[in-house]
Amino acid sequence: MSSIMPGGWPALRRAAMQAVGGRVGHSAGERGFSDAAPREGGDMEDKICALLVHDGRGDQLSSLKQNLDDIVGVAKTCGEAAHYLQKPNPPHLVFTDTAMPDGTWRDVLKLAAKAPRPVNVIVVARDANFKLYIEARDQGAFDLIATSSSRPLVAEALEDAAADVFQRREVQELLMLG
Repeated sequence: MSSIMPGGWPALRRAAMQAVGGRVGHSAGERGFSDAAPREGGDMEDKICALLVHDGRGDQLSSLKQNLDDIVGVAKTCGEAAHYLQKPNPPHLVFTDTAMPDGTWRDVLKLAAKAPRPVNVIVVARDANFKLYIEARDQGAFDLIATSSSRPLVAEALEDAAADVFQRREVQELLMLG
């Protein structure tokens, strides 16, 4: 898979490398984050933006928050997440805990589906649960990761979700032009 990641990748790459303690990639090959330069005339849309949706009570997203702090917004409720997702340029990625005070990951998926631009949602669960993984994917989540997932798997999920959402947004732009 070729890298299509524009401008904001150095920040995401640094965050992912902090999460994995060094090199980003997976055992099957050399794929890693791109250090591609921003597109000429690029704007804020060229930078990756992520949102963490969690109430702060558990530790499910705390390590992710620490590693992505320079590019992340935080919503403690589904209502706060709705505020971010209704903006003309919503975040590219949403990492959501399974439960918030006013809803669940299913509610976050519904909010993301209504966003004006494509958004990829990754559900973060306490434990690896195949049934929850299938349910989340069936309902529109890009992925489900467990807090016990290995760091390379988390980095791979970040890379895949970001590449996919950039591609989907580019297609949306082309369709609006045509």
